[in-house]
Amino acid sequence: MEIALHLPPRQWYDEGRDALARLDQHPENHRHWPLDYPPLSGYQSWLTGAVVRAAEPAAVALGARSRGYESAASKAAMRLSVLLCDAAVFFPAAFWAAGALARGGGRANNEAARRAALAVLLLNPALVLIDHGHFQYNCLSLGLALAAMAALLSSSAAQQQQQQQQQQQQDDGAKSAAASKRRGAPAPPTITPPPLVLASAILFTLALCHKQMALYYAPAFFAHMLGAYCLRRQPTWPRRACAVGALGAVVLATLAVAFLPVVWGHREGVVGGVGAVLSRVFPLRRGLYEDYVANFWCATSVGPLKWRELLPGGTAARAALAATVLAVLPAMAEQVVVSGGGGKGSSHVNMGFLLCCANSAAAFFLFSFQVHEKSVLLPLMPATLLLFALPPRGSSLAPALRAVAVWGPVVACFGMFPLLERDGVAAAYAACIVAYVAVVGGLVDEAMPREELEGEQGERRQRRWLGGGGAASVVTAVAGALALHAARLVYEPPARLPWLHDRLFVTYAFGFIACASAYLNWMQWRLGAAGDLLVVERRRRQWGWSGAAEGAGAAASAARRPRPKGRPFLGSNGATASEDEGQKRSEEAGAVTRRSGLQQRVGGGRAPAE
Repeated sequence: MEIALHLPPRQWYDEGRDALARLDQHPENHRHWPLDYPPLSGYQSWLTGAVVRAAEPAAVALGARSRGYESAASKAAMRLSVLLCDAAVFFPAAFWAAGALARGGGRANNEAARRAALAVLLLNPALVLIDHGHFQYNCLSLGLALAAMAALLSSSAAQQQQQQQQQQQQDDGAKSAAASKRRGAPAPPTITPPPLVLASAILFTLALCHKQMALYYAPAFFAHMLGAYCLRRQPTWPRRACAVGALGAVVLATLAVAFLPVVWGHREGVVGGVGAVLSRVFPLRRGLYEDYVANFWCATSVGPLKWRELLPGGTAARAALAATVLAVLPAMAEQVVVSGGGGKGSSHVNMGFLLCCANSAAAFFLFSFQVHEKSVLLPLMPATLLLFALPPRGSSLAPALRAVAVWGPVVACFGMFPLLERDGVAAAYAACIVAYVAVVGGLVDEAMPREELEGEQGERRQRRWLGGGGAASVVTAVAGALALHAARLVYEPPARLPWLHDRLFVTYAFGFIACASAYLNWMQWRLGAAGDLLVVERRRRQWGWSGAAEGAGAAASAARRPRPKGRPFLGSNGATASEDEGQKRSEEAGAVTRRSGLQQRVGGGRAPAE
C-alpha cells in the first residue's frame, strides 16, 4: 500500500537504486518492497491504502516506519476494506453464480438449494481466514473469476432455452409442408461469441490482472470457450477463426487497459515495463516452494527426494511446467474434443465446465512452481459448486459431491494450519470450521431431495456410498486430523526435525487433495463420454442396483444400433446427425427402462439385491 500511495504506477515494479533511495531501505531488503502482483492489485492497494491512511496515517507511511506497523485502528481499517471488497465484488458474483446454476437446470432452482450454494461460497472458512485474518484480498480475484464462471453458466442456459424455442418453432412449422418449405434452413449463429461469453472473457482477464493465481483457471476457460463457442457452435473453419479472434481481441484489449498506466512512461520503455512487471509477478528466482504447502513437491520432498537439491534453478521451473501441463491436459481435452456443449443439456455443460475448472486449478496447485497455501482456494470454489449443478433429483453422484462441498473447505483449512498458527488465528480456525460444518451441513441436507436422503432409492444410494467407504473415509479423515492436532499440542518435535508437525499436516492434506483431484478427473471424463447426466444415472440404476434386467438389455441393444453412414450434417441445435440419433436412442432406452421397471413393480417383481 505504501508503494501504491507514494510512488507513480510506472515505479511500482522497479527494483533499481532510485526506487530504493525513495523507500529509504537497505539494498539487501529491496526484494520485499516492489509489488509482486499484477497492476489491478496495485490500483486496489491504492484505494485500500487511502482508507487505511484516513484511519491511521503511520500505517502506510513511506519507508521503514510503516514496516511491521500494527495497531487496533489499522487492523480495523484493513478489516473494513476487506468487507467492502467482499460486498462490492464477491457477494454479487456468488448471487449471480447461484442464479445461473438454477437457470441452467441444476438443483439450485429452489430457495433451499440457493441458500446452500450461497452458504458454501460465502462461509468458506479458508477464504474467511485468509482474507479477514491475513488481509490478502483474494475475494477480488476470486469474485471476478466467479463472475466469469457465472457468465458462462448463464450463457449455457440461454443457449439451451434458445435451442428449445427454435425446436418448438420447427415442430409447429412442420405441421404444414408449405410453411416448412418457406422457412428453410435455420439461420447460422453469429460469427462473434454471445455477449455473455465476451463478458466472461473480460471478467476473467480482470481476475488475472488482479492476482496471477487466476491463471489456474485459464486452461479451463480457454478449452470451454474454444470447444463450446468456437468449434462446435460455428459450422465452418473461417467462422471458427473469427470467433477465436474476437475472444482474443477482447482479452488483449482488457490487458492493454490494465497495464497501460504501469508501463507508459517507464524508464525502459513499454516493453521494458512489461518485462519488469512479469519478472515480479512470476518470481522464478525464489525456488520451487518457500513454505510448507500441501502440494506434490513439498509433500514428497522427504528422504532422498530433496527436490530443491535435485532440481536447482531453471530445471525446477521446467519440471514443474511439464508436470502441470501433463496434469491439466486431460481436463482440457475433454472440454474441447468430447464435451464442448454441442447438442447437450445446459446441466451437462455446466457440470463439465465446473469440473474442468476444478481439475485445472488442482493440477496447478499440486504441480506448479512457487505455490502458496492460499492457492487451494482456486480448486475449492468450483468443486464446492458441483453439487448444485447436478440435475434437481435422482443423482447418485450427490453423496460424493456433498462430501466435497461440506468437507473440502475443512481439508483446505487443515493444510493451511501451520500458516494460520503463525498468523495467530488458531482459535478463529477452530471456530470457523465448526460454524461452517454446522451451518452448511444442515443447509446442504435440506437442499438435497428427500429420495436421496430418506426415500427407498436414496437409502440404497446412501448404503452403496457408505458401503464403498464414504462415511468411513470422512470419519477416518476427521479422526486423523484431530490426532495430528493433539500431537502438535502435547508432543515436542525432535531438535533435528523442527518441521515435523508442519510436514505431517501438509502431507496429510495433500493425500486427500490428490485423491479428490483424481476422482474429479475421472468424473469429468465419465460424464463427457456418457453425453448426458441422465444417461449416467440410468446406467447406474440398470447395471448396478436399481434397474431391471429387461430395461438394461433394451438400453444396451439401443446403444448398439449402427449409426447412419455418410457425411454428417449439422442439426437444428448445432449438433451432427449422429449426435441427434444418439440422443434419441438414449431417450428411447430410458423410456423402455422406466416402462419395464414399472411393470416389475406392478407385477410384484423386485430389483436385484446389492
